[in-house]
Amino acid sequence: MNFISHLLASKGDRGSAERPVAAGPFPPAHKNSSTTASPEPSPPVSPRFKSPPAASSTTPAGAISPRGRPTAEDHHLQQQHGAPTAAVPTNVGHDGEVEKLVKVLRTQLHALKKERAAQDARYVALATKHQEDKELHEASLDQLRQHMAHMNDSLALLREDRELLNRDVLVEREANKKLTEENDQLKIHQGELSRHHKELEDQLATMAASELTARNFAANTRSIEDAQTDATFRQRFNLPATEFPIISYYCCHKHIYHGWLYITPAYVCFEPALLSKESSRITTPLTSITTLAKVRGFKYIPGTDNALIFKLKSGVEYFFNNFTHRDSVIANVVHQAAKFGHRIQSQDEKQIPDEGKAPKRPSDGVEPPASFGSLGQSKDTDSLPRPSSNSFDHSNVVPLPRVSHQRPRSLSDVG
Repeated sequence: MNFISHLLASKGDRGSAERPVAAGPFPPAHKNSSTTASPEPSPPVSPRFKSPPAASSTTPAGAISPRGRPTAEDHHLQQQHGAPTAAVPTNVGHDGEVEKLVKVLRTQLHALKKERAAQDARYVALATKHQEDKELHEASLDQLRQHMAHMNDSLALLREDRELLNRDVLVEREANKKLTEENDQLKIHQGELSRHHKELEDQLATMAASELTARNFAANTRSIEDAQTDATFRQRFNLPATEFPIISYYCCHKHIYHGWLYITPAYVCFEPALLSKESSRITTPLTSITTLAKVRGFKYIPGTDNALIFKLKSGVEYFFNNFTHRDSVIANVVHQAAKFGHRIQSQDEKQIPDEGKAPKRPSDGVEPPASFGSLGQSKDTDSLPRPSSNSFDHSNVVPLPRVSHQRPRSLSDVG
């Protein structure tokens, strides 16, 4: 475009030198009379580097530029900056080229307008899309904020649930710990029960053998009258068929009930002489007795060393006094219990521990009688003749004298 402007400018200068310039908006340039040749026009400058022409007081509006006649580019610049448009002289020789140039410029301007409109449309579309994206982004942010709030609520609930679960786990651990301890205790108890069961089986076997021997002994040594008396005795104390009274001792229970203490192959029984009834009778297995303690009948009265305390496994204690042969009672009870594999301790009054102190473990200190001959005649027993020592096996049955169930008629018979 600069080349075309330069070409038009150069041709315009030559045309003006050959033809007279018509009157118009572009007055002819004043020539110096002394100068023969017109000055060479300066090369055109791009409109991008040219500033808009400033109005001068000396130069009238529409005056020709120092280069000569105005070009199409000057005309275009005047249109852009609002300057009055100078009409192209009609007497220019190259009017066709100017028209073509104008058409080209108009075409370019139209293309630029279209491009500008397209750019505006694209800008509007981009702005619309940006606004839509912004709205979508804000909506997404709102959804994310709501989702975040919901997640925070869920996280708080999860924390509460976790705390509850931790508490439940602690409770379950405590329960499991208690169950484990109980299980260990049950195992220990099971072991104790197993040992106790084995001991009971051994005792049962020993008792079965003793019962068989006792039956043979009763059949060989007891008369028909004694058998009837034994039946009455068993019925009164609710004893099994193998039991019969071996020996009896006169004594007093709780300082009140005077009566007889009977020793059978497996039991110790007591019956008061007066007001005898089922509630006042005592029946205790020998295997339930743990200790026989020698005590005074009256604690602060000397000369009353004739009492015994029967201590049972259940913690029950029976107090009997007024024994004439207390050591014989202890010897017979201990020896008869030993037949069942049961050991009974005997304690003197000095060996009995005070309340709150740990008891000692003294030995029995009483030797069982070896035969009937070693037992002296007791005033607590009747005067019936004793059976022969060769009539039964002394290794399985306590060798004690027979006892008649008849009570003494008076205290003088008891002695």
